[in-house]
Amino acid sequence: MEHIDRITRMVGLSAEDRRLIRAHHQPLADALAEHRGPLEDWMRETGLWPFGESPFIEGCLASLIAGEYGESFSTVQYHQALFWRRHDLRNSHALTVLSRLRQLFVEHAERWEALALGRALCRVIDSAQAVHAVVHHLGYQMERLEDEANTDIRRMQQGCGVLLSQSQQSAAQAYIDHQEWKIAAYSLALGREELPDNYARSPRACRLGRWLYQEGGIEEIPVAFRPGFEAAHERLHGLMAQAIEESRDGQPQRIAEYLVDVEGASEEITEVLGEIIECAMHELVTQDPLTGLNNRRTFENDLQRRIAFSRRRGFPFGLFILDIDHFKTINDRHGHAIGDEVLEGLAHRLGQLIRAEDRLYRWGGEEFAVLAFIDAHRHARDVGERLRRGIAQKPIDTRTGELPITVSVGGAVFDPAVTEGGLEIFGAADRNLYRAKAAGRDRTIVEIP
Repeated sequence: MEHIDRITRMVGLSAEDRRLIRAHHQPLADALAEHRGPLEDWMRETGLWPFGESPFIEGCLASLIAGEYGESFSTVQYHQALFWRRHDLRNSHALTVLSRLRQLFVEHAERWEALALGRALCRVIDSAQAVHAVVHHLGYQMERLEDEANTDIRRMQQGCGVLLSQSQQSAAQAYIDHQEWKIAAYSLALGREELPDNYARSPRACRLGRWLYQEGGIEEIPVAFRPGFEAAHERLHGLMAQAIEESRDGQPQRIAEYLVDVEGASEEITEVLGEIIECAMHELVTQDPLTGLNNRRTFENDLQRRIAFSRRRGFPFGLFILDIDHFKTINDRHGHAIGDEVLEGLAHRLGQLIRAEDRLYRWGGEEFAVLAFIDAHRHARDVGERLRRGIAQKPIDTRTGELPITVSVGGAVFDPAVTEGGLEIFGAADRNLYRAKAAGRDRTIVEIP
């Protein structure tokens, strides 16, 4: 409640104000008793309060004229604001009610010719309005965070459908948990008592703790971030445990004091987890899981970028499609596990054969693709032949021994002056690949425009 008390101090209630209010306590109490009924009737007649029960909780009106405006005053006003919030009384309407009370106090102070008392009571109302504004802001913040968190959670849940690793799924669920806990802290500060079903008091028992320390997830956290990440995790659990105790003690106003700390710790955790999960999801949709090469989706995007660059600069480039000869025989004779080793070995070999500026992809099955800049059209066949010979000259190591393999290569050149687009160059390279295989395999055919 320190920040709320700070707000009330800023209003400027002085010791003399308190003395004046205490000196007039009884006439003020009589005035409130006289006008409470009409005030409640007015609230019902205007539709602000369509309920049978009183709109004021016990002690709310009395706290306005108590002459003491410390934590007990802020606590009562905070609970009054929560009461009105639960009954859907808008903040502007709450301020209207408090303004009616201000008017009542001013009228009586003028009648008693105690203008200083009127000014003091106006400052009390200002203090009450400040507390109500805090509750209204917390509600607004929670709604904003809920919208943002729900968007993140939906995106993460959709991503979980493509995450292959159990560890990555655990990290994604831990991310979702800690987003929900941040919202739960705001909910507790707003007088609700519900906790997420997945809440665990101990940082080692929650889903994140299990992922970190039982499933080896701590190794996925960059070393430089680990101390801060673990400290934020411990801090969040400590703050949540404190918030639960405050809620059970009927003191939700105290939670408001450290909600910024809760949000900060939560964001430290989810920022690191989010980066890990985003990287994993990016790899899954752009990389081939067996060979680690860029996949067909990445190839199609890169091809369009390469075409755009070629047209801007006037540079030609070559597209080469490689297909392992008789790969079905390898699978039938040695099994698919050995076939996978051949694919991995070939990917590694190709990675050694291409230049730094070239790009290598697994197109699918036993087919690979290479995008390569060329100095001139006549050099395109040299590039394809270098790849073919580099594969044929040395067998691939597998657990059953060395397996000699060859590839057929079909290539085409994109010339920005004559080639129309990606479909044309890919179609030409694909046709040449089938021509190479039909001509006996283990050969390169490149079509030059």
